[in-house]
Amino acid sequence: MEDECIEPQTLEITPDLPTLVVQTVYFKTTDRPETDPERRGAARLGHRLYDLLTRPSEGPWRQGPGITVRVATESEYVQLDEAQHVVLVPVLGEAAFADPTVRKRAVERVREWNEQLDRSGAVLPLLINDAWHDLRHDLPRQSVRREFLADLATPAADVLAT
Repeated sequence: MEDECIEPQTLEITPDLPTLVVQTVYFKTTDRPETDPERRGAARLGHRLYDLLTRPSEGPWRQGPGITVRVATESEYVQLDEAQHVVLVPVLGEAAFADPTVRKRAVERVREWNEQLDRSGAVLPLLINDAWHDLRHDLPRQSVRREFLADLATPAADVLAT
């Protein structure tokens, strides 16, 4: 058996773009973002990721990895080309599932993002309401179960109260 020569892969690096951006994403269910329960879940997760990936918000002089985290990006404003690699975490909760138009748009957009990102990123839906689990096969990749972030799985009324 002859030794096969494996061609080295080259990575195309664009110096103007950051290497990685993580975005928590929500699908708008109200006209007022400050009261949208879907935004609240995405914001809570986004702030946690910011603390872990960018820098801790407590203690402004503390250092962190410096990865850009976009917190609670409305689905219509997602930018897939803002970094060499983009990770989207659509947070799918009760209000988005309850509205058939929003539910359909969410499934379609998650599929589109997954196709568009291909190898340059990932789409990791976070299902924080049990109703979404019936549709998990319609979503690309493995969806993240809400049990990993138990406090995000609170009912919408509890999220609004915090």
